[in-house]
Amino acid sequence: MHSVAIFVPYRDREEHLAIFLRHIHPFLIKQQLEYGIYVIEQLGNRDFNKGILYNAVFLEVQGLSPAGWDCYVFQDIDLLPLDLRNLYSCPINPRHMSVAVDSLENRLMYRNMFGGVTILSAAQFLEVNGYSNMYWGWGGEDDDMSKRLRHRGYIISRTNASIARYTMLPHKRRRPNPNRIRILRQAINNYLHDGLSNVKYDLVDIVRHHLYTLIQVDVDRYANDTFIVESTTVLPNVTKNVTKNTTTISTTSS
Repeated sequence: MHSVAIFVPYRDREEHLAIFLRHIHPFLIKQQLEYGIYVIEQLGNRDFNKGILYNAVFLEVQGLSPAGWDCYVFQDIDLLPLDLRNLYSCPINPRHMSVAVDSLENRLMYRNMFGGVTILSAAQFLEVNGYSNMYWGWGGEDDDMSKRLRHRGYIISRTNASIARYTMLPHKRRRPNPNRIRILRQAINNYLHDGLSNVKYDLVDIVRHHLYTLIQVDVDRYANDTFIVESTTVLPNVTKNVTKNTTTISTTSS
């Protein structure tokens, strides 16, 4: 049996969170998985930054679960899996799970797509230095991750579209990042010094609910610290550099 940590980036979508939890728990139980759900919430007023949230929750979960997890699912809150044969288990290669989404005509939008729902091992995530921290607003961070993985020689795996089906909850689209294309062009130059190695956030709270663990972070004061590096310089090691406030860990039930 695989043990799987599911990371869900979140902000101001209480209705979606409730629907997601009601759907995903029975789905995963039927797959007989050992799993944990970690909702990572961005506080503050800056544009949403999914890459920072994924890096932050990955680092925090290492402390919450010292034994570790076999692999990690990076899951958009508005995507619900429809077929139990679409296994939330641990593949050898990075896996793109959400191949056929109903609102996207149930087809893969482009060949190197790696967004929506994906699965990586800890080793794979560390090797590519996690997600980029540069993408504020909608778009870019998933394609950046795709570039990182392919640059390191990984083949992105997918289950057949007849199985890897999802329904998307209706939602308001976030404001697009006007710099996403320009940042994406520098993805390979930047990836070893843009990611887990330089992520900054303030850890506000960790709350253990019955159905999930909520991790709240504030990244507002670091919004001006992320920039495009026009360089091919790389760093030899990935190191942890996280700024935190005093943390309160409380236990509640939902």
